[in-house]
Amino acid sequence: MELMATSPTRAVPVEKIAWPTDPADVTVDVVMRLVDALRLCGKDPGTIRRVFTFANLSRLIRQAETALQACPNVVTVVAPDDGAALNVFGDTHGQFYDLLNVFSVNGYPSMQNWYIFNGDFVDRGSWGLEVAVTLFAFKLLYPGAVHLIRGNHETLYCTRTYGFMEECKVKYSKAIYAKFHSAFSRLPLACVILPSGSTVPATPDGLPAGSGLGIFVVHGGLYRQPDGSAGTLSQLQAVKRNVKDPQAEVLLDALWSDPQTVPGIEDNTLRGCATLFGPDVTEAFLKAHGLSLLVRSHEGPDAREKRPHMPNNMMSGFGIDQTYGETGAPLCISIFSAPNYPMGSTARGNLGAFLRFDGPRLRTLEPEIKQFGAVTRPPVRTYFVEPQPDLTDMSDGTPR
Repeated sequence: MELMATSPTRAVPVEKIAWPTDPADVTVDVVMRLVDALRLCGKDPGTIRRVFTFANLSRLIRQAETALQACPNVVTVVAPDDGAALNVFGDTHGQFYDLLNVFSVNGYPSMQNWYIFNGDFVDRGSWGLEVAVTLFAFKLLYPGAVHLIRGNHETLYCTRTYGFMEECKVKYSKAIYAKFHSAFSRLPLACVILPSGSTVPATPDGLPAGSGLGIFVVHGGLYRQPDGSAGTLSQLQAVKRNVKDPQAEVLLDALWSDPQTVPGIEDNTLRGCATLFGPDVTEAFLKAHGLSLLVRSHEGPDAREKRPHMPNNMMSGFGIDQTYGETGAPLCISIFSAPNYPMGSTARGNLGAFLRFDGPRLRTLEPEIKQFGAVTRPPVRTYFVEPQPDLTDMSDGTPR
């Protein structure tokens, strides 16, 4: 289903928004007034700090950081009962108006409409701050229905390189950038989705014992043990995540890895870090943990241009990258939720996509893939300048 576009913003006066001092006082009205203020201020980067002050934004970020810190590395999400829905988003990359367009058609987050956002909220797009604030606000409003997973762009390296630091400085200050990064370092690393009605027989490390039907959601992909073999959920659950630029192999791999079509696990030389993992590795990992599908994000059409051997180019917003050999059923799905990416002169014209589970799908965990196009965006600057290619070296292994 292709979603219909909404209208661009209008420059109108906006009332000041006060964020509650107690997270228990966060209401639907407060969050929706904040989201509307962010939408209306979108044409003028200097407006938002007058409407939502430094002190109020700092308070929201601090509360979100506390809520995220309380989450385990790997969050267990039991799908809601019939009558509700669960949605899984990939990269949004600061494309705030595209996100609002989906909300307007698919429904805003609520206790009847759950969302998992699988990282890369910021960078490249012009409204990474607005996206992050919106997701943090909904996390505080519906902590059991909104789940945020860390992506490789929620790191110091990427945000200094791809625009979010500059965006924060223009809209607020470098101090706000530091506060965002303190919260980003507390983001969980993955989640496991279990069918509606599941009981969760916890293992000693707090992980569910899957029954053969379940989804592992992680931004990049699988990760290695010290001997080079594929890692385990227990390993990911135990890793120290509160770092702003991950160096530990398990954490780095989870954020940066990519699937491949050939068997095995090997160094990801194109990225300059992390792994490439084959369908045999994916299937063994899922089987070992009683799961059935890997959902990851991380790659848009620009990244797939450098990997033409993959079975899809991500122009559709999704890719079925690996399948079960005996049935052809999806084994690994990539999902990318930033249409016409990246913003600026190099935009590819791609669709965005997300996964939706409702009705019987909440029990079977068979995803419905929803696609959507880009909306008209306010004509504001981008904060990342695409580097000109070095014609003496066409390898261009710059991480994305």
